[in-house]
Amino acid sequence: MSKHLLLADDDPLSLKLLTEILGIQGYRVSKAVNGQDALALLAAHHFDAVVTDLHMPNGDGRALLRGIQAAGRDIPVFMVTIDHDALTAAERKGVHLMPKPVSIHQLVAAIGEALA
Repeated sequence: MSKHLLLADDDPLSLKLLTEILGIQGYRVSKAVNGQDALALLAAHHFDAVVTDLHMPNGDGRALLRGIQAAGRDIPVFMVTIDHDALTAAERKGVHLMPKPVSIHQLVAAIGEALA
């Protein structure tokens, strides 16, 4: 059974592109356009990893991260952001920060490594 990823991004083009590329890599991908939708999916499904943008409407990546931690989920989180200083040291624990624009090759490699 393939690994299931939650992908949260408010940019439709990024969401489509990442979904297609991660799907080609053999991952099942569920999509959310904001943090609130991502938290609802997280509550309803098991995910092996989360890839999220930091800045989104209706619950940003930071709120999603807090929800993951509050639920006691021990899953890799890949936070895509241009603003690396936005997260506190405590929030960075267990989070793989990925620079925006994200390198698809680096992201795929980092996910594969974390899920190996």
